[in-house]
Amino acid sequence: MRRVPGKHYLWKLIWTQIDAEKTVCNFSTLFSHRQHIFPLFILSLLLFLIPFVSLAEEDIGKELQKNLEQSKTIITSILNKLQPTTPNTPVKLAEQHETISTQLPQLQSITESIRISHLLLQERFKARNEKVKKLSSKASDRHEEMAEKYRKAVEEYLKLVDSIQQTGGSIQGTGGSRQATANSDQLSAINSLLNKLIPKKKRPILGSLPYKHLNYPAQEPSTAPTITPAYKGGDKVVRSEDTQTTDEAPISKEITALAQSLNWQPVAIYEYVKNNIETEWYWGCMKGAEETLRQKSGNDCDQATLLAALLRASGFPTRYVRGTIEFTAAAKDQPINRIKNLTGIDDPKTIAEYFQKAGIPYKTVIAGGTIANFQIEHIWVETQIPYANYRGVVIDDFGKTWLGLDTSIKVKGYQYNQPKDISELSAFSEQLETMRDEYLGIVQPDPSYQMPDPRTMTPLEYLQSSINSELRTLNSELLYADFLRSRTLIPEVMNIIPDGLQFKETRITNEYNTIPDELKHKVKLSAISTQQSADKLFEITIDTYKLSNQQIAISYEPETVQDQEIINSYGGLDNTPAYLIRLRPVLKISSQRSAVSRDGIAMGDEYYLTLELISPNGTEKTTNTMIVGNLTAIGIVAQKAISTKQSANSSTLNAESLLFQEAINYIDRWNKTEDELASFFHLNLTRPLPTVVTVGGMIDVTYLLDTPHGFTWKGVFVDAGLRRIETVASYGLPDSTDKLRVASERGKTFMQLSSLQGSVLENRIFEDDFKVDSISTAKLFQLTTTQPGGAQLATIDKSNIDTVLSTLILEDNIKEDIQNSVNQNLVIRFPQAASLPLTAISYSNWSGIGYIKENLETGESGWMLSGMVAGGMTALSVDNWPDLYLSILQNPYASTNTNPGPQTLDPVSGNYMQKIAAQISKLELLEQNYQKNSK
Repeated sequence: MRRVPGKHYLWKLIWTQIDAEKTVCNFSTLFSHRQHIFPLFILSLLLFLIPFVSLAEEDIGKELQKNLEQSKTIITSILNKLQPTTPNTPVKLAEQHETISTQLPQLQSITESIRISHLLLQERFKARNEKVKKLSSKASDRHEEMAEKYRKAVEEYLKLVDSIQQTGGSIQGTGGSRQATANSDQLSAINSLLNKLIPKKKRPILGSLPYKHLNYPAQEPSTAPTITPAYKGGDKVVRSEDTQTTDEAPISKEITALAQSLNWQPVAIYEYVKNNIETEWYWGCMKGAEETLRQKSGNDCDQATLLAALLRASGFPTRYVRGTIEFTAAAKDQPINRIKNLTGIDDPKTIAEYFQKAGIPYKTVIAGGTIANFQIEHIWVETQIPYANYRGVVIDDFGKTWLGLDTSIKVKGYQYNQPKDISELSAFSEQLETMRDEYLGIVQPDPSYQMPDPRTMTPLEYLQSSINSELRTLNSELLYADFLRSRTLIPEVMNIIPDGLQFKETRITNEYNTIPDELKHKVKLSAISTQQSADKLFEITIDTYKLSNQQIAISYEPETVQDQEIINSYGGLDNTPAYLIRLRPVLKISSQRSAVSRDGIAMGDEYYLTLELISPNGTEKTTNTMIVGNLTAIGIVAQKAISTKQSANSSTLNAESLLFQEAINYIDRWNKTEDELASFFHLNLTRPLPTVVTVGGMIDVTYLLDTPHGFTWKGVFVDAGLRRIETVASYGLPDSTDKLRVASERGKTFMQLSSLQGSVLENRIFEDDFKVDSISTAKLFQLTTTQPGGAQLATIDKSNIDTVLSTLILEDNIKEDIQNSVNQNLVIRFPQAASLPLTAISYSNWSGIGYIKENLETGESGWMLSGMVAGGMTALSVDNWPDLYLSILQNPYASTNTNPGPQTLDPVSGNYMQKIAAQISKLELLEQNYQKNSK
């Protein structure tokens, strides 16, 4: 049998308390001394049970916190009763008496539970004090500070409550005097104390629309002074910078291998990029050479970086050229037709809209009162190669000359299919407008249609199934796939370098050896300890192409050597009392430390991480509330996600890589849905900015008063924090007098169905990959609307917010978000069972609130979920998780995730051994050695 430290000390406390009870003879009968002795008797039994059934300190802290919150609820209720119902009108004495007679005994009973928890925690603190004294002065100081602060606060509370028990005076309320057992001033004092003791933690929610348009203003190409590039007769002197590696165009192993496979030949390099890299439309360098190669796609600038890297790797001097170009066409054709083919858009005004939404500087060329051509700002390259004898096929070094090259304006263009249009199914075309609400269960589909059960499929699968069902009803031979628009690049194989560019240069303004910062997409990450703090824990700005599809994580390391020693002494981070250590947030990119916080923060405390996407057209940002110690992965994807999913049995699989995989898989699945929906609705997409998705642990932080005390992993969340999309009508829309309206309606329906898919994926990603039941806003709507008795949909807008918002049982920050959203002309919709009040909803082990805030004109929306985070999250308790994923994710800092180590029944020594790595500076080592030598 394990000996319980300090058992005799606790017995002494109990008998002292019982002895004190004997001296109190004039308490109100509401607070009989028997009620004191009974819980103390229970406590004495616990002393004998502790060796067999250990009470976790964290559980005791949770119980204490819960009882303090219950006390506050009771005291607030009593104080409210003591106030007049109207000015100068006394409260009814009967109600007053009934309230006090009912609630004060409840308060006393809860107080006795607090007293038991307090005694148990004091005993635990006393036992721990002996251990921390042996660790370090830092551990001892932190423990003593927390224990003393805790002791004073709880004993003050107990003293105030005991004073109510001993008061035989009158209520000093505004309703007059009344013989009773409480005093409103004392209750107010307790209430004020509880306001300080109970931590005011909010359930985080997203504060803006994560799925929205950017609405860039139109901008014209640069009118900077013109220059003459080398291929036009300018500076032809080759310098070392013309052949050196650069950040955006590195001569890396991957680039060199491809150049070698192309025999280092300029012709082969040019034709490879021209015929294998798909052109995307956005402005600025977002991917760089390596990411463009991996994705096999990019805009003009990114294709230029890949072309430059391959040519330099092959030994050919290469520069970038920037200017304004005008499209040209083959003989007997018009330039505007070539632009239509390259963009996939058949209306010149829509092409202008597309360039504007993509952020590309452009200018229309008017002829005969109509748009006949476009001028756009553009990036291409110039390179010096042997050309005179063999036109780029390098056989000798004679005839070197500078040539301009571009691969993004595809010379042969594209071949398009001839899809059917959904307008040909006139009845079903109208039903598309309500398909989202049908999927959520808000409205019922037309009974004449044989609609599938939406709960068994994703929204995209629901759309596919519904279309095919309608076609079968019509006895049509068509299928859903017949409505999808597609195109194929027509390759151009000449085996020579052309002697001119495939466009007209109307103004050349710059010549570069490396892409300047003004044209680069960047990401700034900054962390602050409080929202009011101006001091940064860390701040770093990184080119987007260094982050796209790269493993990014916010991890943690001990602030000092002493913190590491404390962690080691408890067998790992997860077993260490939170208040004993401080951790530094660390930004890791591809498993390498890139930024480290200048200060440590108490484990379990909160801080704020802001991520800004900086582009040549402006900045978008998102801020997340982070919990110190909670490993979090960040997926940043410029256009296409590249999934590198590892096997579940992989020996290299760890928590960082597993969380990051989920972020990338989520983006990849949503991207593919967007592409298919755009193809179905005959729309063109552009993604002017990268997508940002966060995946991390759901952490339950136990507070002892206002100090983080315990830290428990509960599951995983995903948060699509920043995603921007733009659409315009493409080829294939039916001719009509109201084509703009049709395009607008399709764009809105696209946004509604795509955002719905994004919300569904927030639960599907974990259910499919981890086999763990999960929750999202969309799933919450479905669960609520399918409950017995039906459901109601609460809608809040400017017409009713003043009367509705105050009636909702919601936390203040959620009400604030709703108010701010309505002020921005958004409409809020809540799901709720018809028989229940509008409040938090429970599902499995999750409880929270979900709602949609939407721009009804455009379909832009935020799918808000407030439980512990916004987005989606697992809903099962850890007991029901698969062992492999549980062992990896629950203990993210374990030295070996596949072998968690031996179990132990001793709560003091932890569940199993694990280590968190510490980075020890030279200064800390000197300090450590000095302390050892001084002893």
